[in-house]
Amino acid sequence: MRSRRFRDRTEAGRLLAAKLSAYANRPDVLVLALPRGGVPVAYEVARALGAPWTCFSCASSASPATRS
Repeated sequence: MRSRRFRDRTEAGRLLAAKLSAYANRPDVLVLALPRGGVPVAYEVARALGAPWTCFSCASSASPATRS
């Protein structure tokens, strides 16, 4: 059985924010959250860095050469 790396997404966000601390309080930083699981992570990163954040949604687009 595989062990989990993080207790939850909040913890993952806090740990990621610690790694990104060089970006704290910079006016050119924006944290983008992917819907669902990425929102709690992005929130914690943005809070720790003092940066704005927003939810970024994208849809996949199929290439004519690629089957879905």
